[in-house]
Amino acid sequence: MMAEALEGRGGRAAPAVRCGRCGGKYEESEWDGLAVVDRIEGRRLEALVTVWPEERTIEVRECKGCGGALARTVSARKTR
Repeated sequence: MMAEALEGRGGRAAPAVRCGRCGGKYEESEWDGLAVVDRIEGRRLEALVTVWPEERTIEVRECKGCGGALARTVSARKTR
C-alpha cells in the first residue's frame, strides 16, 4: 500500500483523509481498514469528468465514526 501511496506523488505520502461530517481523521495506514462503499471508475468517471487518467480511480469508504462517505483517488491497479 505504501508504495502505491507514494507512486505519482514525487515520493510524498498520501495526505490523511478527514471526514467532513464528524471530523474523523484517517491516515494512509488506516484507509484499508475502512469499509468500501463504492469505486467510481471507467464510464462512470467519464460521465462526471472530461479528462481522467486511466490509471486512477475514486474509492469511497465509510467513516467509522459517523458512517459518512470518504473519497480519495487510488491506483486503478489496486482495485482490480
